[in-house]
Amino acid sequence: HGKTYCSALLLAPLLAMQVEPYIALPTADATVTRTIIVRATPQTIWPLLKGIPDVRPDEGQWNISEDVIGIPRPLGAHLVGDGIGAERLARWGHQV
Repeated sequence: HGKTYCSALLLAPLLAMQVEPYIALPTADATVTRTIIVRATPQTIWPLLKGIPDVRPDEGQWNISEDVIGIPRPLGAHLVGDGIGAERLARWGHQV
């Protein structure tokens, strides 16, 4: 009785490996929202919020998360839309 049970346990991972490719990977979209109060007129602030079109690889300081661990660096950001409700889209390295 023990041999059959042990054999079934050994075969379980092999069977799971055959089924796993057919299971859809989970995907998720995330939205990050932050709020800050800036004591300045919209005319003063708005040109600064339109985005950073190009962040060069040599910009920024050395840090563990990006230089050692390999977390992608920011490459740029831009606004989609105008005024209230516009969205800022950021581009990161490694196609993030």
